[in-house]
Amino acid sequence: MPSEALGEPSTPVRPLRLTFNVPLVDVDDANGPMEVIPGSHRMHHDDCRAHIYDVPRLHAVRLHFRLGDAMLRDGNMLHRGTSNTIAEPRVLLDRTYRAVID
Repeated sequence: MPSEALGEPSTPVRPLRLTFNVPLVDVDDANGPMEVIPGSHRMHHDDCRAHIYDVPRLHAVRLHFRLGDAMLRDGNMLHRGTSNTIAEPRVLLDRTYRAVID
């Protein structure tokens, strides 16, 4: 199935995936927080490497969580994990739901 973020750049991206994240430990700079690019869920990702640098003022945001926090995000949002610099693992529940398209 092709990505919902592919397609004609002049048309809106249709959200079809929803991702639910729940950290099972506190998350801070030491144990590898997630970084996201706000607004990237509205971008067409057909060839991000070619277009991502054309977006003005593109900055990732580092997300810090407390045990029990939750985040619900569009599955198209660009994200990455950062380096865990401590010995304990950063455990995170990650569940994605995808719409069925006929």
